[in-house]
Amino acid sequence: MTYIKPAFRHPKAPVNDLGWTRQDYEGGLSTLCAGCGHDSISAAIVDACFQLNIEPHRVAKLSGIGCSSKTPAYFLSIPCMAACPPWPRGRTSPTAT
Repeated sequence: MTYIKPAFRHPKAPVNDLGWTRQDYEGGLSTLCAGCGHDSISAAIVDACFQLNIEPHRVAKLSGIGCSSKTPAYFLSIPCMAACPPWPRGRTSPTAT
């Protein structure tokens, strides 16, 4: 078993109006338990952003505590270009608004 995501990109992979492939919207390999809903939600976010032509840097990713705190690493892995402040534990939504 490997935890390295392959860098291969199919030459005929579909692109959206921005020129991004679906793989461009994906993040790292998930380490969450098989069968939990977090991976399905991450996949839905990837599909929605790809289909709606949303630039990855225009999406704010917030998470809670526990298993869900790892979820933002699994989609839209474009690095944060601005200074990312340390959020108070469990207080990301009030801080972001």
